[in-house]
Amino acid sequence: MHRTEGANNLAGMFTDGPPGTTVEEDWLNAIQEEIIAVLTAAGINPLTAITDTRVQLATAIAALIPDLIGTAQQITVTSGAGTITLSIPSGAVITFAGGGGINILDTDTSHTLSIVLGSNLTSNRTLNIVTGDATRTLTISGDVTLTVPIAVNMGGTGATALTDHGILLGSGTSGITPTAVMTDGQILVGDTAADPQPRTLSGDIASVSDTGAVAIASNIKIKGWANFDNAGTLNDSYNVASITDTAAGRWSVVWDTDFANDDYVWTASAFINADNAYICGDYNEATPAAYQTTALVKLICNNTSGATADPTQIEIIAIGDQ
Repeated sequence: MHRTEGANNLAGMFTDGPPGTTVEEDWLNAIQEEIIAVLTAAGINPLTAITDTRVQLATAIAALIPDLIGTAQQITVTSGAGTITLSIPSGAVITFAGGGGINILDTDTSHTLSIVLGSNLTSNRTLNIVTGDATRTLTISGDVTLTVPIAVNMGGTGATALTDHGILLGSGTSGITPTAVMTDGQILVGDTAADPQPRTLSGDIASVSDTGAVAIASNIKIKGWANFDNAGTLNDSYNVASITDTAAGRWSVVWDTDFANDDYVWTASAFINADNAYICGDYNEATPAAYQTTALVKLICNNTSGATADPTQIEIIAIGDQ
């Protein structure tokens, strides 16, 4: 497009004169081709003098600039590089009517879609960013402020804060429910109709394994026992490190874990295949500490005649604190 260069023009402008400005063919052809270019860009073929409707230019502009008419059309950039910028005055609003929203499609993975400072989504609007396939990555950098709480069905917790050291419990689509802070040794006890509750182990429970197996503690303080033959060979035992046959009818029983003091109580019994009765007790020594210590017991068995002798089998148990 150019201004008239015809004879008698006034700084590129037409004048009536006299003399008037000459209307030259270059200028008329330029006007014509500029208009034809608009039609061509809109995909409209120019008509002839007979078929001319005198609305083709308006139709082309309506197709190229949909905002002038209000009809949704496509704007396609087929070549070139750079940035498409919409300069929106402060406080202005872009409205997408008809429920279509706006779709920004980038088919080249080397490009980036940025939503910069000032972007805002109101509470009743949704921004969907689809990466296309599993090989794409969506990265959000910088500070992000979200309206909380984020609902569970939107990937959030449904809560604005969580109890420090609490355990989180699911509540369907409702917000996550944290337990109260549990004290030392507490465990969660399930309830089929309600949330599990923290409970303290008590009674005869000694421990709970990681598989849920419960060990029951005995209230009886039997802390050592043994069943052995006259050679000191153990048949079975608990908390017994060794048994030594020191002489006929005499044994030394050594505990695996010592007792807290030497005031614990123990008893023993024995029998022989002929059903002879035996009386078992500690060594008859002048110093009691020599036959019963925190670490061992010295045991002797006598037959009904009072003679120290070997029975066939001996049993001993010990009760006390360790």
